[in-house]
Amino acid sequence: MNLIENHLYGLLSRVVIARPLLVILAGAILALIGVLVGSSTISLNADTDDLIAPDVPYMAAYREFAEEFGDLERMWIVIDGASEPRAIECSQWIRDRLEADGDLGEVHGGISASEQLRLASRAMDVASLDSIIAGCQSLDEAASTGDVLHGLEIMLDPSDPKGGMAGIRRRLTGAVTATKWLVEGPPPMSERILSSEGGRYIFIGIMPPKDYGTLGVIARPVQSVRDILAAARIEFPSVDMGLTGKPVLQADEMATSDRDMTRAAFLAISLVAIIIMLVLGTIRQPLLAMLAFGCAAGWTYGLVGLTLGQLNLLSIVFMLVLIGVGLDFGVHVISRYSEFRNSRGRSGSVRGLYRTVMRGNASAVLTSSATFFVAWFTDFQGLRELGLIAGVGLLLCFLSMATVLPALLIITDRSPRSRESSFQGVEFGLMDRLIRRPVQVVACSLAISVLLIPFAMNMKFERNLLELQATGIESAQWERRIASDSDSATWFAAVMVDSREEVAQLVEKARAQEMIGRVRSIEDIVAPETAQSILLRDELATCAMADTEIDPSTVLSRLQGIRASLGQMAAIAGEQGTELENIISAVGVLIGKGPEAAVEITQHSRELNEFLEAISGGERLGLRESLPDGMRSELMSPAGRFLVMMHPRENVWDYEAMGRFVSDVREIAPDATGIPMTHYESLDAMRDAFVLMMALALVFIAIITILTFRNLLDVIVCLLTLGIGLWWTVGFMSVLGVSFNLANFFAAPILVGLGIDGSLHMVHRWREGGDDRLHFGGTRRAVVLTSMTTMIGFGCLVIAEHKGLRSLGVVMAIGSAACLLAVVVLLPSLLALRERLFGVRTNEGV
Repeated sequence: MNLIENHLYGLLSRVVIARPLLVILAGAILALIGVLVGSSTISLNADTDDLIAPDVPYMAAYREFAEEFGDLERMWIVIDGASEPRAIECSQWIRDRLEADGDLGEVHGGISASEQLRLASRAMDVASLDSIIAGCQSLDEAASTGDVLHGLEIMLDPSDPKGGMAGIRRRLTGAVTATKWLVEGPPPMSERILSSEGGRYIFIGIMPPKDYGTLGVIARPVQSVRDILAAARIEFPSVDMGLTGKPVLQADEMATSDRDMTRAAFLAISLVAIIIMLVLGTIRQPLLAMLAFGCAAGWTYGLVGLTLGQLNLLSIVFMLVLIGVGLDFGVHVISRYSEFRNSRGRSGSVRGLYRTVMRGNASAVLTSSATFFVAWFTDFQGLRELGLIAGVGLLLCFLSMATVLPALLIITDRSPRSRESSFQGVEFGLMDRLIRRPVQVVACSLAISVLLIPFAMNMKFERNLLELQATGIESAQWERRIASDSDSATWFAAVMVDSREEVAQLVEKARAQEMIGRVRSIEDIVAPETAQSILLRDELATCAMADTEIDPSTVLSRLQGIRASLGQMAAIAGEQGTELENIISAVGVLIGKGPEAAVEITQHSRELNEFLEAISGGERLGLRESLPDGMRSELMSPAGRFLVMMHPRENVWDYEAMGRFVSDVREIAPDATGIPMTHYESLDAMRDAFVLMMALALVFIAIITILTFRNLLDVIVCLLTLGIGLWWTVGFMSVLGVSFNLANFFAAPILVGLGIDGSLHMVHRWREGGDDRLHFGGTRRAVVLTSMTTMIGFGCLVIAEHKGLRSLGVVMAIGSAACLLAVVVLLPSLLALRERLFGVRTNEGV
């Protein structure tokens, strides 16, 4: 293995030294090609559903549901109806302006009067259906006399025995209904607004167009709606309102994260650049490292375009990984080159790089890339793609720092020797004191580790994603408010069934479950079908109202006759007498209007004709077409399947409550899906994925370290240092009250790579031998510098408003500091003890 390495590094050094311009030109051209290829082929996929592998069972079920019923994830305007009597007026004011904006998509705020009539025949019970048909038939029969009022007067005669008792009862019922319609007009219809069952919250749903090729996805619709809400607050200052829903939460989170990342990146780049230049005592060499890094970034970008062809919401941060880890290889090269230049020429210094630091970089890149490649063994497609891109990118960073950077150093280095940084002298003085006391240092390190046991064992994992949102985010605040009201929860479990009988059975079972609150289905607005109701609806579909004519000269006398007949009926009607008395009173009012009575009856007749035509017309439609526009897609699919939506009784942003809800739903519907189900499954799956990544990464790191050193004691020193550093990270996180969450868990593979890379570089340097082997020269300085840049680079996220990103910055700062202390303090002491107990073995000469 050493012979192959020596031959390869020797070949690279000869090429770089002999043809530096050719190496630089080749790297730059390939980077340019990579940028062009990537720019023309890479697209952004901001669909969060695609972050999970499609073959995962719970995601496959959700995709089947989404394919059957379409996108049901709406933006929701929420108006607190308890805040102001004008809340309903406010909701209509908002809806008018939403509907006027043709780019917002479907707007749903209630069931209109026309939609209610269209559905009426299916929503009514048998008695109501029979009453309408009887009224329609009575009008038709009365109109056949030439004067509809005269016909009704005859039909209302209770003494007419025609038709037997059943016939008399039906005739009178129909005649009374027809009379009521003509006298009072058809039943008044008003829109049923969309609200919680308790009535507190009024909802307006918006299905915006979604552009998954942009980070914002719904950024423009969200802004348009918020502009309308801002105007509404001026018009209705006492009405409390807001915008929420899963798409809005995601859009707000993305906007906050993007803003935080931009500010943190600008601050981090500035601080890191200053620190590198101060520590290395030069401006030129760090800039050369950035040029070499630019080549690697271009190569990576082009490779992504040729392979995956897309970036998702996780893999889009691959550049952050490359900057945080890949740039470290260049720092080690620069630091060691400067050290060599104190006593060698340019060519000799470059040869020294390939005999020393390149070996450490090679070991480091294998371990660092392995921590990301193992993501391919998880169920998260987004994490898989990030792992692949970051792993390959780190390998390309190593390649660029091993070829392009040395070539740049050769052609730009015109000084006779390198200027030593004052930082190095301070470092040696400090280390001299620690190395003379290795037993005390190791004992102290172990004592700290033991003291941190109860804290580390008490580490928690925060699963409530609302708690990661920035303070003051409107969508998160409203989500919390409506989550406390189970009737208003925007999340629901979804169960698809093939028949209405199954819907009814499932609804009954769901209402018996403790954790299931409101249950929505087609049964809420469509009455159960029976043989009788089907016959009546068929009859209603053919029911048509004949033209009603009246003789204006006889209207008042006819009305008086009708009133007398109704009075006779009321006297013997018993419990139904109250309704008859109301009709009698209405007839009396009409009689009091004199000649205007004929005009009013004629107007009522026209309205009645439209009323009955709307009902019978709706019956002639299919079931799905008769459903209200805003509810159709969530009640019945185009293929004819039905959806049952089960809302949680408790706040499912709380993980424990979510688990109980999911359990209750699956008890009655094992194949249920929906946002609560996928969210619950993905939370644990994401945590398990990171744990799996860590475990596999540690296995690969151990294998690579063994193959690198082929010495058990050296391997133990490296892995023990890494383990102590990670243990300190977890322990001090708990001490400071920082818990793991789905945002800062991303720090784990980076810290593993950072911790093992520093250990590998230090042990490689120690194995080179020499009297100053435990001082590590420029290697220690490079390790300190790379850890500091990582700490500061990610630590700048502590200024973020997004709590998840802020926690990532805190974890990276704690972890970088812990791993750095383990590498620069504990590891030298372990090596010093190794020398005392087992002697020195050095086989990596310069």
